[in-house]
Formats: sequence, C-alpha cells, structure tokens
Amino acid sequence: MKKSILFILIFLNLEFINTSFANPAGEDPSSYVDSVVSVFRGSTNSAVIVGVIKMQPEGPMETWKYTYGHLKRDTLTSPPVNDSTLFQIGSITKTFNATLLSMLVNRGLISLYDTVQNYLPDSIHVPVYISGNDTLVIRFIDLATHYSGLPDEPPIGSGGMTTYKQMYDYLATYKLTYPPGECYNYSDLGFALLGVALQTILNSSIELLIPEYVCDTLSMYDSKIIGLTSGQMSRRAQGYFEGGGEAPFLMPSWPAYHGAGGLYSTLNDLLKYMKFTMRIDNSNLQNVADTLFRQRLVTNDSCQMPNSIDSVGLAWQFAKLFPLNPENHIRSISKDGSTSGFASFICFSTHPQTGVKTGVVLVTNWKNPTPVHSLAFNILKFMNEQGSVGIQNNTQLTGYELNQNYPNPFNPKTVISYSIPKPEIVSIRIYDALGNLSATLINKKQNGGSYSIEWNGENFASGLYYYKITAGKFVQTRRMVLIK
Repeated sequence: MKKSILFILIFLNLEFINTSFANPAGEDPSSYVDSVVSVFRGSTNSAVIVGVIKMQPEGPMETWKYTYGHLKRDTLTSPPVNDSTLFQIGSITKTFNATLLSMLVNRGLISLYDTVQNYLPDSIHVPVYISGNDTLVIRFIDLATHYSGLPDEPPIGSGGMTTYKQMYDYLATYKLTYPPGECYNYSDLGFALLGVALQTILNSSIELLIPEYVCDTLSMYDSKIIGLTSGQMSRRAQGYFEGGGEAPFLMPSWPAYHGAGGLYSTLNDLLKYMKFTMRIDNSNLQNVADTLFRQRLVTNDSCQMPNSIDSVGLAWQFAKLFPLNPENHIRSISKDGSTSGFASFICFSTHPQTGVKTGVVLVTNWKNPTPVHSLAFNILKFMNEQGSVGIQNNTQLTGYELNQNYPNPFNPKTVISYSIPKPEIVSIRIYDALGNLSATLINKKQNGGSYSIEWNGENFASGLYYYKITAGKFVQTRRMVLIK
C-alpha cells in the first residue's frame, strides 16, 4: 500500500518540506498528511501549506512543515510554493485583531465591558437596542465574540469595495433586531467596527497596528495587511475562485474590512503564531493569551443558528474534537478564514489527561473552506488518536475493543475487527469526513467474542472516513483512508 501512496504523490507532483525535531515517543504525521492532502489536490491542483506542532509536557516541541503545489496552477512556468510563500488568511485576521484588543485590556487602557461608542468620535454612530426605557449598548466583548447583533457583511459598497464612509453611513441607519449580548451571530461588520475603535484609541490605522503590535512582537515579519515589498509580492500565491478562475488580490469588501480579513502570512509565520496561541512560546504575552481565550457560552435560544458551536473566545471557537465519541473529552480551539481566492484553518488542543499539545494550520489558494476545515481537523484528530487510546477504554479491564482496520489506507476493501465481553446490541457505522453517515455494517445483538467485518468502498469517493462501534455503553471511533 505504501507503493500505491508513493505513486499517487509522484503522479500529482506534490512538493513538500518535512522538518521534524526529535520525536522519540510521538508519531510522524507525514504519510497521513500526504494522503489526505493528495485527495484534496487531486481534483483542484491547488497549492496547500500545512504546519503541525506537537509538544509533550516538559518535553521537546516537534514541528512538521509541508508545502504542495505552485504559486500558480500553471505548473510549467510557476515556481513551487514553500514555507515563505505568502497566502491570504482571511478571517483568521480576526484573531490578530482580538489579540490587539487583549493587549489593550491587559494594559488597563480599556475593559472588555466598556461601551464601544465611548471610544469613537461622535461622527461614527454605533447602533443601540431600545426596549421600553432601557437602552442596550454594544460593548467590546460583544464585537469580539460575535454577540453585537450586527449583520455579517451587509450589501454595501460601490464596485465591490466598501469604504469607511460607506460603512459609517450604514451603521448610522441600522436598527438592531435583538439586544447586544443575547445571541451569537457571526459578523464581519462587527470586527470591522472593532478595528475602527482600536485604531481610534491608538491613533493609527488597523493595517499598521496589527503588524506592529502583534506580528512584529511574535517575529512574524512577513505577515502584513498593506505595504508588501516587491520581494514579498513576488512570493504571493495566486488565489482562485471556487469555480477555478483567478481571483483578484484585493478582497471584495476592502478597505473597510481589513481588520476582519486582510492579513497575508506564510507557513513560517503561522507556526510562530500557533506556538503563541498554544501557549508554547508566549513571547511575554501570557496574560494576553489568558484574556484572548476567555470563553463565552453560545446558547442561541433566540438566534437563527440551530447548529451552534460550544462556546467562543475573542474571535476563537471552542468545540469537542471527537463529537461522535461521548467518552473522548478533548476540546479544540479553532478559526477558519476565506477570501475570494483563499481558504485557511487553524486548530489546536491540549489533551485533558496527558497534557499533550497539538496544533495544525492549513492554507490553500482555492476558495473552498469546507474541505480545508475537515482536512485540518482530521490531521489534528490523527495527532490525538494515540493519546486518546486507553482513556476512551481499557481493553484488558473491560473486554471491549475496536481494532484499527486492515489494510489502511485501502482500495477498495478493508476489514474491521472488534471484541465484546458479553451479549450486546452492536452497531458499526461508517461516517465521511464531515460526519455524514455513509454505511451501517451491522446493527444487531451478538454474543460475547471477537468478530471481523468487511467494508467495500468501491462505490464511495476517496478520502477520510470514520468507523464507530456502539456496544451497550461502549463507544469508540477510529479513522481510515480510502485511496483509489
């Protein structure tokens, strides 16, 4: 099977850099990353950069870097991307905006619960919600956690460009439909307004403040919103619309939305940023991280968002890493990003029992955030799979066991074996990478013993799948890769 994977990698012309520090007890993710990314690139020919970090408590940090594809899809004339290639990271910029906010909070310049209007000139009107004799105002924490009540990205602007004046004119007449602080509703406009407030406080533009205060502090000197040098511009990857056409380098909602999604960055810089967010290297910003990841529950009782996430921090989102397994309590912190020609995702976790820290950042020059979201999470799950074994169950004590399928990766058939200690109603179900049910292999009562069952993936698409066993109160999920 390794020969098959190698053939696919050569056939797709995947270039990658693999930098790994000492890994005496860990698992090298290279083969797995190559397999899942090759499936994604096989239909898109997109450039992809991936960074992976793992750190044991009191142990060395391990780092892997992978780069695939070229600056442009015309691979005959375009150089390959590398760890210094600039990509747009879209709404991951919001986390930098929130980091700047956290810096001001920790310096005592503002409070998260201050009214935003008090820090803006009178010419800029922040909407309020009036209920009887009460006037409810938008606070900094409301903007940073998407609880402001403002819409996502209103249809304003001439020729696709939104100026500051157009944004201010829209805010002057907008009426909030529910109180600030009541309901989570993702809002680019809210983060754009947050950027305006921060630049008013610091008397500079958000385009300069984020690189100066955040990026430069973390030695991320290639990460900028404006002012790219000629050398940096020559290292920009070309972005592509979802349909495949070349996208412009300017985001449609710029310039008013720079603070919500305007940052360029590289794999090298994003790994430095992830070390900060994972609290591995805080660069004297420990208290800033404490503020940044303060959680706010998402209930959505009065929202139009039935599929809520668990909770939010300042721009960041929190959820279970293994939502199909109720016994696995690892939680992830993540943020996605998308522009007219790029998609990005960053996610990381700390194992609640072992303390192992793992993180993944992935960016591609193709606007299609859903696969990027699943790819990054699947890599993070892979990095946590070894650490979760024995916490989900202890086979020697319970007699329950779900083995790794063989072969894996496979094409098109694989065998799943399992054991139960006593008569149980057993179900084994297959799910795709997005959690959709693909097949039910068995759902009936079985006597105690060891069993095996075959799954034929001939009629299914290549990619990552999960197989889940439920036997009484025992539940476990494992992953497998179908490669055709």
